[in-house]
Amino acid sequence: MSYSLNKTLIAVLASTLLFNSLIASAIPEKNYQQTYQAVITPFFQSGKPFRFKSHDDKYLLSAIRFTHPNPKGIVVVLPGMSEPWLKYLEVFHELHSNGYSVFSYDHRGQGLSPHLNPKYKQALYVDSFDDYTKDLNSFLTSITSTPEKQNQPMFLVAHSMGAGIAFDYLTRFKSPFTGVAFSAPMFDIATKPVPRKITQIYSDLSVLLNWGEHYPIGQGDDDCNHSFSETKVTSSLARWQMANLICHDHPESVIGGPSIQWVKEALDQADRITRFRKSPMIETQLLNLLIIQAGIEHFVINEAQEEICSKMHRCKLVKLPDSRHEILMERDSIRAPALKMILDHFEK
Repeated sequence: MSYSLNKTLIAVLASTLLFNSLIASAIPEKNYQQTYQAVITPFFQSGKPFRFKSHDDKYLLSAIRFTHPNPKGIVVVLPGMSEPWLKYLEVFHELHSNGYSVFSYDHRGQGLSPHLNPKYKQALYVDSFDDYTKDLNSFLTSITSTPEKQNQPMFLVAHSMGAGIAFDYLTRFKSPFTGVAFSAPMFDIATKPVPRKITQIYSDLSVLLNWGEHYPIGQGDDDCNHSFSETKVTSSLARWQMANLICHDHPESVIGGPSIQWVKEALDQADRITRFRKSPMIETQLLNLLIIQAGIEHFVINEAQEEICSKMHRCKLVKLPDSRHEILMERDSIRAPALKMILDHFEK
């Protein structure tokens, strides 16, 4: 390795150490790709990928774990719609650096788990959102049998669709979690510019006509050639570029748009969640819920988050007015406070 490269690497690591001391082991956006390669890549190699059986024994779902030598507890991370766990390596690293063992997996139909649409490999498909919820239960059951568990407290970080799945789980199953943090939870989906009622009728009718595997009008495969100026998910150029790089490097994990079947199931799930009043299961077991809301939102309905939180005894909702949907992939000035809120929430 040349002197100039050594000097660059030292500078990158030094800036990372300084930044880490300020905001919970995050990587700064300055020199992001170099720092990612220097810090996250070796951390990724320390993880242990594994597979576990879906609840119906039909699929082996892709998962990963990072064991901490002296853990405060275990954090389970649930990605959102179409996201592979590969996209969350920076989040895993931060949680691990703050003393937690970390577990995550790809939902059926996306990421490195089997894609289920027979017509379009990239079209997100699921027979029922109930499968997502029961798969989460299977995953948690598999964790409790691992040596890492050892009576450690368990926490949950879930984003968007992952949070919607987690909420459904918490209302129906005995929960192992001490604390839960949701990032932009998908309690209801935005259908604009098409009115919700029209979207519901279109998806219901299409599924009845056996068109559920098809893309809705305007959706299609993802070629990973995105334009940052058009993105609605984050204002961080550095993290957006890294997501694109993952897209190119792991084409087997890529999901384009949702199938019509997925849209129908998402709307049906939203109806069930928004009808939530009070669940003895969630009120007696969920000790603390933190909801972090994105102020610039195009994918989920913020009012549904506020309504759900208002119905719970132990729920705190924090609004980040400048954040787009992917809060944990946002620029440093938004993302760092959000991560600190999550870590403080778990410490309490």
